[in-house]
Amino acid sequence: MNIFSYILYGCYASFIIIRQIFNIQHQFQNRQKTGENSQNYESILSKSARNIALNLLIFTVLIHAINPPWFGVTNHAMPPFLRILGTLLAVFGLLLLAWTHFHLGKQWSADLEIQQEHKLITSGPYHYVRHPMYAALYSFFIGTALISGNFIIEFLSIFIILIIQTRINREEKMLQDEFGEAYLDYSKTTGLILPRIRN
Repeated sequence: MNIFSYILYGCYASFIIIRQIFNIQHQFQNRQKTGENSQNYESILSKSARNIALNLLIFTVLIHAINPPWFGVTNHAMPPFLRILGTLLAVFGLLLLAWTHFHLGKQWSADLEIQQEHKLITSGPYHYVRHPMYAALYSFFIGTALISGNFIIEFLSIFIILIIQTRINREEKMLQDEFGEAYLDYSKTTGLILPRIRN
């Protein structure tokens, strides 16, 4: 194994830790919201596809860490500068993911839903883009795909990115329906996942 293999495993370990911390926090907060309902905008099929793809990718990386030779025929050469770029993208994605989680606080949910007393957040990372968490995931999965030099990990990463894109489209509609003109005005000054160039 080379240093980039260890970087790949470290990135995924950090990703799992970040998500688990906020999943636990979310579950704890939900126990305290007795009698409160939320409106869910995501189908069971969409949730299942997302969870299966993500768990399969994490499992693939885990097996790759346990016994890299099993993936011999699917490994390929990747220029070092692309792997360095991938490392920068993955680390940036992890930092942005953590920042967005902290800033969202109790409004974060793994599901696509409108909670009671749901507020439109436009500060912190949301001052720059409307979907910083998806931007973080894009950066992380593109980055780790470049680090891996493995066709299976790259394919699964691309598949997850496509799922994220369909979720962004649904979330845009959900937020427009919920916040109306306020969200349209917010959209005029921010980019989707990349900051808007302002005059």
